[in-house]
Amino acid sequence: MDRLVILGALLVVIIIGAINRRLGGIFGVIFTLGLTYWGLSVLKSGGSLFILKYNLNREIFLIIMGIFLVYNLALAIYGDKKRGE
Repeated sequence: MDRLVILGALLVVIIIGAINRRLGGIFGVIFTLGLTYWGLSVLKSGGSLFILKYNLNREIFLIIMGIFLVYNLALAIYGDKKRGE
């Protein structure tokens, strides 16, 4: 069930970002923070996180989420309405 919620939220962020980059960046920040909270909860409870069959430790996961957060913040601050405008 978690996978479906994450994929659904990611799809919403992608669609909004295609329409308005700045708004997509804002929703991307919210999505990234939510995903970070979820991932840290999984790791804290003793679970594991995998990307492409590679097990992520806490530090690598936080680095990846930090990169996504910075990217989405840049879109939220500097993004224009559309790429071509």
